Amino acid sequence: MNFVSWLLVIISFAYSSSLCVVSKIMKSKSRLLGTKIKKLIALKFIEMSADLLSTSEFAELMEEVSFLTNLEVIDKDSLFHELYQKFPRIEKELKEVFIRVSLVNKIDYLAKDLERKAFVLRIVAGLMFISVLGLVAYFDFCPYISILSIVQYTTTGLMIILPLIVFDSLKTLYRSDKIIRDFLREK
Repeated sequence: MNFVSWLLVIISFAYSSSLCVVSKIMKSKSRLLGTKIKKLIALKFIEMSADLLSTSEFAELMEEVSFLTNLEVIDKDSLFHELYQKFPRIEKELKEVFIRVSLVNKIDYLAKDLERKAFVLRIVAGLMFISVLGLVAYFDFCPYISILSIVQYTTTGLMIILPLIVFDSLKTLYRSDKIIRDFLREK
């Protein structure tokens, strides 16, 4: 094997190793998102829901409607007027609760996506290293055999597709980092 072949093998090994490290980081962030942060946000959602049903404007309004319904003396005009006055505050409280629900769902999806892409990234790292070894072996040992040109084209196709998979995985990792930073900043 010549110098270029050795250099190519060493670079591909280093790149595959770095992809495995990134995969391990993605898997640990997936666990972090799936367990700790998701549970903390779910607890915050439960607290907000309890507050919404006990001490918020919404709870006061429901209490008044219940009281007036029991008395059967409902002045519809004053009730609607009061509803319209309190609606922006109630809407804000409900929106905060629903934001928490959507955040929990988003984090759950992101954790599963991170775990799946970490697995794919490990496969990509292995395929890429094997592909480079195959190319080096092809060019060094048997460049004149025509049946192995299929191996060359397949490997070249893999080399074109694999960076796209890596880029997509790194984009998912960036999104998870952003959510974790935002959560820690909010906390």
